Amino acid sequence: AHTAWFSAEQGESYTLFIRAIDYFGNTTQNSISVSFSVDTLLRPIYWHDPEYDYADWEEAPSEFIFTDIKNTAIPYSRTVYFRKSFIIENASEISQLVALVQHDNGFVMYLNGHEADRHDMPAGEVNYHTWADAGSGSATISLGTEDVQHLVDGENILAVEMHQALEDSADLMFNLLLISPDIIINYGENWFYFSEGQSPPVQSISTGIDIEDFEPLPDRITLFNNYPNPFNPSTMI
Repeated sequence: AHTAWFSAEQGESYTLFIRAIDYFGNTTQNSISVSFSVDTLLRPIYWHDPEYDYADWEEAPSEFIFTDIKNTAIPYSRTVYFRKSFIIENASEISQLVALVQHDNGFVMYLNGHEADRHDMPAGEVNYHTWADAGSGSATISLGTEDVQHLVDGENILAVEMHQALEDSADLMFNLLLISPDIIINYGENWFYFSEGQSPPVQSISTGIDIEDFEPLPDRITLFNNYPNPFNPSTMI
């Protein structure tokens, strides 16, 4: 598998010509032609990205559990996805965040779309069908400099996907406290969650946007002569 990066312009069409050779010196007789157009409005937006539209998700207070005892019951699902927004006024002044997570079983945590930590989960890419390790209880997650650099002034998104373990009972628990050092997210606050027996659908930048409502963007910049006062010898911009 090979990867190549190259520059491209919005709205332009391109053609790549690719030839291959294997370990034994066999080559493709002809180039493979791959044609495509660039449309940044089709960039995929995943469920943990800040731009993701989760208005149709359910909202309820944690602690979330699979059975209805005294807390928020959620439908059974091998993996459940949670999102919560929080406000930061001076993101540059925060050097560390600490998350205390009550979990059953494993989870992956994202901060503004970037994976910040995983607990009782296998390495590599994860999806809805990934089984967690048989862990549960309380986990203390320290988010350091590499993580908090993704914080922004204003609204931020913390997203957590909670996975069940193959060798455990069909249950689930999630609750979270976020501090720095003051409480940013407390136990029992409202979270949005997706528990539909599959991964949340991938969206795009254009999801929910009517392109015709947008004014055309300028395609060039022009600087005209001084007007209407021709007596000024110069203009300060």
